[in-house]
Amino acid sequence: MFSTDLKSSLKIVIALFSLLSISACKESPELEKIVHTSFTTLTGDYKTNSPFDTTNPVKVLFAIDTSGSMNSADPGNLRVDAVQEFVDTYKDDENLQFEVQLWSGEIDDTTTNEDGQPGFTQDVDNIDAVLGNVQNESGTNYSLSISEIQKDILNDINQYGPANYIVVFLSDGEPSVGDTNPVNIVASVGRLKETVLAAGAVGFQMNTFILGQNPKTEYTQLMNDMAVIGDGAFSVFSSAVDIDFVESIGIHVPVNHIIKSFNVYNYNVKQINDLLMVDTDGDGLVDEIELEIGSDPYIKDTDFDGLSDFIEYSASAIAGQFDPLVDEGYCTSADKLDTDGDNLSNCEEKVKETNPLLVDSDSDGIPDHLEVLAGTNPNHAEGVWDSDSDGRSDLSEVKLHTNVHSSDDKSTRRYEYSYWTEYAGYVELENGPGSDDAQARVKQYNYEVGNIRIMHTLEVNGTNTIGIWVGQVPEDSPEDSPTFHVIYVEENSLCGEACLTEVDWQQAVALKLP
Repeated sequence: MFSTDLKSSLKIVIALFSLLSISACKESPELEKIVHTSFTTLTGDYKTNSPFDTTNPVKVLFAIDTSGSMNSADPGNLRVDAVQEFVDTYKDDENLQFEVQLWSGEIDDTTTNEDGQPGFTQDVDNIDAVLGNVQNESGTNYSLSISEIQKDILNDINQYGPANYIVVFLSDGEPSVGDTNPVNIVASVGRLKETVLAAGAVGFQMNTFILGQNPKTEYTQLMNDMAVIGDGAFSVFSSAVDIDFVESIGIHVPVNHIIKSFNVYNYNVKQINDLLMVDTDGDGLVDEIELEIGSDPYIKDTDFDGLSDFIEYSASAIAGQFDPLVDEGYCTSADKLDTDGDNLSNCEEKVKETNPLLVDSDSDGIPDHLEVLAGTNPNHAEGVWDSDSDGRSDLSEVKLHTNVHSSDDKSTRRYEYSYWTEYAGYVELENGPGSDDAQARVKQYNYEVGNIRIMHTLEVNGTNTIGIWVGQVPEDSPEDSPTFHVIYVEENSLCGEACLTEVDWQQAVALKLP
């Protein structure tokens, strides 16, 4: 930490621009302020995800009817064997987990997660114990099973983060316990889907299966409507020997990916009004302001309370609620975590009202953290907004690293990044998954991003950290929130491009903090 005198001295030493002398002659125009920067250019290539990649976990929940009528419909419990076969087929997939819920008039048994709560697991012994506990008695309570499915999925999202959820709902009888109204049951499946998707689930589908040779028409209609509103599939197994979940449920379906966004961002340089200024700690609050208010320009969170100096300073300007020098006790220990890895703590996401489980809450291709730093709204897609009415959308200004609140065309054109990308065709992946499939091919793009301004920070070597973010979506779900690869490049302001760190996208599979 610095003394007040030292901070005042530093403020003078690190002056971020030079003001040329103005001529004494009154009729002479004021000369323009000059910002001292160097430049760098990033070049390289990136590839789309493998069509076999599953970025998020897939979690399959089997809701299996164990009511008394199953004693005649499936006396040998072959439906249990079908679940076991499915688990055995996929148990070695580290990205796949299972939950088994046995239900009748009540919930008879359920697998448990790592915390001992009803939920998903990869523990085969846990699954076997539940599958071996089939009693086949009592009534048929659809509404209770659906309610418990929703509860377990929401708990899973809260504890472990987003996943793709697949529900397998099998029954042989009409609902006889609880709410038996078909309209209400179908509506409850709709609420289930909407609720878990709103909570951050990457995907959801509910597949329904009837066991019986001649099921009643109204029963068939109910199960079909449940599948339709649950974005799943409906099937009939005439006999228990026909039950085959491996063939009925698709898990790894190859899907090509497309690039939704490509953004480069220097965390240590920020345009204030029409000038570039230094932000040593990359928290969004430039050094000049940090030294003025007494916060530490080397530390993103001076008071270590879970909120960055920039977010506290910005919020205090509106409501006076936060002070970057005082821990108000607003954030809990859990709040200080960064669940989605987007460089915003859960507490910061709470202040900004963004989704702590999504890197890009509004699915516009700009990570939430970049939107916060740039001053745009991470909860509204920026493509149609133009905050400074300069003819450039906020989306493009964040990409170009210009000031979304300045309409000065001269400074914008001077400081904006230049992007060049070129589609380089398909590239075959080595050791592609899928034994019977041709090797996966992915698209490759070459890129060059220039006019990236580099400024000398307070650090001894004046390093600037540049984030390169690539957002991708499956081509059949272009409106999804992207999955991101990111890598950070360090550029030394003292020696320019000679110190540029090589970009290796193989290291960018997971988010890394700068």
